[in-house]
Amino acid sequence: MVEYIVLFSADASLIQIFGDTICGLQVESFSNILQSTSFFETHAVRLLLIDFVNLNAGYNSFLLQIKDRFNIPAAILSKEFFPDFPVQAIKAGFDDYILYPVKQCILESRLEKLLKRDTQSVAAIAPFDAFIGKTPVICQLKQKLVEYAKTDLPILLEGESGTGKSFLAELIHKHSLRKERNFRTLNLSCFDTPVFFSELVGSVKGAFTDAVDRKGFIEETEGGTLLFDEIGETPLKSQTQLLHLTESREMFRVGSTKPIKFNVRFLFATNSDLTERIASGLFRRDLFHRISVLRIKIPPLRERKDDIPLFIDHFLKNTGKILSPEGFFKLLDYPWPGNVRELINCLKRAVVLSSCENVIKTNDIEFDQIPF
Repeated sequence: MVEYIVLFSADASLIQIFGDTICGLQVESFSNILQSTSFFETHAVRLLLIDFVNLNAGYNSFLLQIKDRFNIPAAILSKEFFPDFPVQAIKAGFDDYILYPVKQCILESRLEKLLKRDTQSVAAIAPFDAFIGKTPVICQLKQKLVEYAKTDLPILLEGESGTGKSFLAELIHKHSLRKERNFRTLNLSCFDTPVFFSELVGSVKGAFTDAVDRKGFIEETEGGTLLFDEIGETPLKSQTQLLHLTESREMFRVGSTKPIKFNVRFLFATNSDLTERIASGLFRRDLFHRISVLRIKIPPLRERKDDIPLFIDHFLKNTGKILSPEGFFKLLDYPWPGNVRELINCLKRAVVLSSCENVIKTNDIEFDQIPF
């Protein structure tokens, strides 16, 4: 696969400095920034270079959007030196500031550092590539997850319904030291208080009507990872029981006096604001502090719309369908109250509705219209 450095400049002398290739990468030059966007969609771009003259044209915000959307480093090139501009450029979001004319060896050295930074950044978060997204907030989230997966500490996953909390929890398990053992999910909104506890710790024969010797979720997950989904919906009595389990790492089957030590990593997920539930007396403060040693807040899709094209590409790549430009902007403009789950459902529906066509058009796209 050919990889590119994109240079935004109309300066013939600067374009000549770079030539057709540099640092083993193909150089593609554009004098008109707005005409370049399709190139990034269809080519592997490793580095973005911008002549300072282009920034004077008021395109810096647009260029930073390209940089963030495609997760590539970007540097500013200038013939003139301004004392405070290097610092201002870095603060604005660019990665370097290079004066030219410059010796070829120095230029290549600076570019190699930028390219190496890009490679290291991508490699660092590669284990979580399955969680789609390249916006800065998602890249930062993935960098945290790489470190969090290495530990046995509890993690609280927070985010609206449909943002991918359960999927992310399973990815954490798959990249942890427990990956060879079981991953189980217990949805707490499905159980009332007595059923919840017996499902969690198991029971012994005769403990209650129809009780048999049975392992609970914890024993069945021994050595692995157990996700407590919808932790915010847990009744207060069950919260007390759960607090004891997380503190003692010891349990008793219902009806038994024999303690059982267990080795299970606990993950927790919620789509509600637990601090609000604490204030309302619906969630224990001590349990919150116990389960939120590590926290991951997954942003809603409307706050990372630059990731929407990645979801579209991922879903449509094996369907034989393409999305019309009008359809693309229709998807981009929608607020997605149901988040990624709603987007995927919308694309599935669009594929069906466009069954006789290769192109998905705007009238094939129907939203769920869920109110906020």
